[in-house]
Amino acid sequence: MEKNSSQHTKTVVFLPTLNEEKGAPMVIHGLLEQGLKEIVVVDGGSTDGTIEACRKLGALVLKQQGTGKGGAVKTVLAAY
Repeated sequence: MEKNSSQHTKTVVFLPTLNEEKGAPMVIHGLLEQGLKEIVVVDGGSTDGTIEACRKLGALVLKQQGTGKGGAVKTVLAAY
């Protein structure tokens, strides 16, 4: 199917985190290098510098509602 030139595809990546101060920034850098512009971090209650590190790189950080991966998915779906 051909797209009309006025239509655009938007890609949003969400990254669930919990105390990933070192790992999450590496993932975000990789996503940015691939041209992704909208990265949403769903944080499950980190007590290290995860939130600050992700925000510094331009990611939107949401506080996870609920627990586990299901809680992360529900949080991001509620935001979008």
